[in-house]
Order: sequence, then C-alpha cells, then structure tokens
Amino acid sequence: MNTFVPVPGFNPSQLKGTTLIIPTVSIANVPQLTVDLYVSSLKLERVGFLEDHSVMPVAGVFEVNPDMGITVALEVYQTKDRQFTFVQQRTPIFKGKRQVFLSNLEAFIVASGFAKTLIMTSTDASRRVDVQMTGVPFRLFAPEDSFVSERAAELNLPMLELLPEEDGDHRDQNKGDSDIPTMHGSGVAKKLFARLRSKHPVAILIMFALEGDNLQDTIQYANCLDSLMRIVSVSPDSNFSWTPPASWQGLFGAPYDPELYQ
Repeated sequence: MNTFVPVPGFNPSQLKGTTLIIPTVSIANVPQLTVDLYVSSLKLERVGFLEDHSVMPVAGVFEVNPDMGITVALEVYQTKDRQFTFVQQRTPIFKGKRQVFLSNLEAFIVASGFAKTLIMTSTDASRRVDVQMTGVPFRLFAPEDSFVSERAAELNLPMLELLPEEDGDHRDQNKGDSDIPTMHGSGVAKKLFARLRSKHPVAILIMFALEGDNLQDTIQYANCLDSLMRIVSVSPDSNFSWTPPASWQGLFGAPYDPELYQ
C-alpha cells in the first residue's frame, strides 16, 4: 500500500494539476542526485511522504532543516509556485516487489490528479550504439504530440532510438511495452511509462551514464531538465547557479595528501 502522508498544514489537493517530476533508481543514481540538487538550489518545500513497504526503509538527518524531522525513503517536494511536484526515492525496491511498487505508485499518481508526469532515468552508457555516441548524452521518450515535443524540438533533444533488434516479432507483445526502447539499467522507468501513458500525459528524460563520480553528470542533467521544463523561475540575466547539498562535500572522502606520493 502506497499512502501519501502530508506534512502538517499541507492540503493534498494542492498536488492536483501540478507537473510531477519523478526519478527512478537507475545507473549511477543521477536522477536522485538531480532531485537533491533541485531541493538544495530552489529550497523546495517538503510537503509529504509516501509510505510504501515495497522499498527499503531508511532514516537519516534532514539536511535542509534538521528541526523539521528526518529524511526517509520516499519524500514529496513542491516548488514555491506550486507548479511542480518532485518525488525523491532514496532507496531501492525490495527484490520481488517491483510490480507492487509500480501499482502503488500508479495509484498515487492517478489519485493525486497530476496534470502530467516526467520520469527521470539514466541508462548504461557502455551499451550505446554508434548513432548514440555523438551529440548530447540525453534522450527523450514520449508520444509525438506530447507536452514536451515542441520544446524538445527547439532544444534539438533527440528521441531514444528503437534499435532494429528490439523491433521484431520475438519480443513479448503481451507486455504492453514492445514499442518502448530498451533502457539498460533504468530501473522501473519503462514499466512506469507503460502503465501511465493510457491515463495521462507522460514522458521520460534519459541520460547515458556510467558509475563513478557523477556530480558533473548531475549538473548536466539539471540543466537539461530545466531547459526542457522551465522549472527555475529566473530571468536570463540573473545570477542563479546550482547549489549542491552539503552532503556532497564528503561524497568521496577527504582530499588525498600529496605528500604521500613524494
């Protein structure tokens, strides 16, 4: 059971009509890092939590404001103008619980009345084919007339290619996602898209990524997401810059001592 638990004073009806931005647990965790970058940079308001026994529980310091409780596995944030809602998923899904998690998430999205949903995911850069080796490391997957199509064309953001070996009769046509390209390492992105597309507008923003130091990938993803969705309400000549969370400072430990190698 996936239950939205609002923070005191927040009316769940304020989710209705907003644009949902939701990451999937995927290779290099770039989508989750990007959401944290938005939370830190825009001071997003935490408006609630998702109670779901399909994901691993976690509890930690809520670094945005330790006086406001703790960080948990599934959190819900909104921008100050109430136009965008973000879900942050901090832990993976339990083995064998994917379908339960997807059913719960689908029920939450439909019941909340979001206007549209953008799924954030990453896919294994080592599995790219020749046509994917050059240009931007991003792809979009959405219907031709989707809410992002026009803006994506302006940005020259390519659609994710359906490779020839995927476009054959050998694929299981009963799964309902045979027309969606494979995204290795993208978690539940493909299945979530397949569940939602008949119910309301949905698209997937994909980044080719590899495991490692992905902080620059995260900033790239945030810039691409913002160019596509126009979330940051600042003028072109403003001094806005991304503000990394404090936790990023210790992500890879302390700097090495150069004297050790002399």
